[in-house]
Amino acid sequence: MNPPTQRPQHILIIDDEEKLLHVLGLILREQGYQIHEANSGRTGLQEAVRVKPDLIILDLVMPDISGAEVVTSLRQWSDTPILMLSSSESPAEKVKTLDAGADDFITKPFDPDELLARIRAMLRRNSKNRDEVQSTMGDLQLDYAQRTLTIKNKDIPLSRTEFALLELFSKNFGKLLSHERILQEIWGAEADSRREYLRVYVSSLRRKMTIPEANIPKIETRPSIGYRLTMD
Repeated sequence: MNPPTQRPQHILIIDDEEKLLHVLGLILREQGYQIHEANSGRTGLQEAVRVKPDLIILDLVMPDISGAEVVTSLRQWSDTPILMLSSSESPAEKVKTLDAGADDFITKPFDPDELLARIRAMLRRNSKNRDEVQSTMGDLQLDYAQRTLTIKNKDIPLSRTEFALLELFSKNFGKLLSHERILQEIWGAEADSRREYLRVYVSSLRRKMTIPEANIPKIETRPSIGYRLTMD
């Protein structure tokens, strides 16, 4: 396991278990990360404003407000990657939190190597996303920072999941993405349970992107394989 080679990246851990805070702090500091801690949801929100971390590790069950409520509050102003921790195996709880805006989920007890691998992957994706601010394809423009879609100067409202899906397609323009990869990128740990939703979201995107006489890319279906965004 190699430590990060760039500037120290800041990770905020929000958990009310002192022992877990201590263990996570040891593991992550050993890898070169700068660690900040909070033992309640409200304190965690205050720390997130103060620190503006590169990644947040958040427990689902907190003594004051739930992890899902913390995620909802964070997503009002921040796109910081959020990795949820939980001792619960309940799919409903995980889906609720991921839909609120969390990026990934890991169940306690967890393997430290798996935790570090997920953190590295999330930080890499976030760094890559920040390098790209906008994407213009014909009359279509995506603003990744503001999370907005504009077609022929008309704002097209998208849900968080719809935007994430279109963002994934645009950053892989012309590439055929398998169903499995799309599901993993968008829903992470809940990919298998969300399989039936992918077709629904693609259909919704196509409907919203249907603007008369607009020169925009289309989402092409490859039956039994996946989708790709193309101008063809």
